[in-house]
Amino acid sequence: METKTLLSLTLMVAMLVSHHIAAVAPPKVFSATAANAIGLEAVTELFEDKLGGVNNENNPGPLTTGYREINWDAPIVPFNMPGNFFRATVTRGLQVIAKQGKFAVSNDPNTHDNRFSTFLGQYPGIFKTFSPQRLFTPVLENKMWIRFFVPGTNKALGQNLPALVRGFGIIFTDVDFYGKTKLILFDQYDRKIGVYNAQPKNNGLTFLGVILEKTDPRGIKRVRVILGNAKVGFRDGAAYDVVTMDNFFYGEPIAVSHW
Repeated sequence: METKTLLSLTLMVAMLVSHHIAAVAPPKVFSATAANAIGLEAVTELFEDKLGGVNNENNPGPLTTGYREINWDAPIVPFNMPGNFFRATVTRGLQVIAKQGKFAVSNDPNTHDNRFSTFLGQYPGIFKTFSPQRLFTPVLENKMWIRFFVPGTNKALGQNLPALVRGFGIIFTDVDFYGKTKLILFDQYDRKIGVYNAQPKNNGLTFLGVILEKTDPRGIKRVRVILGNAKVGFRDGAAYDVVTMDNFFYGEPIAVSHW
């Protein structure tokens, strides 16, 4: 009898949660392409405004409003950037995860790289920047994960508090094929929120961002990023679409327990 009662309660809770989520409006998608950075200013400014309008920069959390942005351009960001750099070194509450933890940020003042010319000489001619002059990419594959943490908790508490965000967006550069470059969002229960495709813009810039409604209880726990169909080092052309990234925009990371 006790087992049946517990099972009934579990099913009731699951049904209530499912009903509550089903009643929430779908996420808002922000998508645009442009030949240069000026052409994306309007959509990125709107996205920032919808995230809270205030850039919290390196201010430690917990904060409850505003957004964070990563543009990769500071000289302290190394060419061979560790995945936890913007969680442990710079207070932005974001970690990137990819094969063997290998990432690169172009135009390091200590190298001769120019928009990943050290990988292939073709790249400076096809990869444009949104904020001059550095770009970002995983090195050993064309995909990665993004996780969020309360900014600064690793230093204040000696641990990293997992967090959720309400929205996330990326500037992609040189998207050639539709359906190959995309964001896949997952909620705090590790359920898929949706798959969102970036619009192509050959030799140009593409912005893709998604924001949950304020009444949406799920939050964004992690993001899967797929970049074209080939990693850096391949020649971009008819068969291979090599895509890299510039600015990241995301809502203030808030602890799961406070969501």
